[in-house]
Amino acid sequence: MEETGTIGVRFTPWQRYIMERRFLPVEVSAGAAAGKVNVKVSGYKDGGVVRVKPEYEEAKIIAEKSGRPLREILKIAESEADNALTKENKPGH
Repeated sequence: MEETGTIGVRFTPWQRYIMERRFLPVEVSAGAAAGKVNVKVSGYKDGGVVRVKPEYEEAKIIAEKSGRPLREILKIAESEADNALTKENKPGH
């Protein structure tokens, strides 16, 4: 405080809540091109899913090989992850 000329400093303690995260590998097919894309699944400790996000670089490789738009490949990867998560949450799995 000697360097700034101020006579007081306010501070607030912060807490951070971090959602659970894991990677779910899914197979993505786009025409003749196919490959694995890891999808980051984030959510709550009780298993509730908040977001699924495909790994950009992995999806980009498939998009380049297939000639399809990257946005389409990302959408396919998200859909495959949603399907896999639905199967995981069915009774008996």
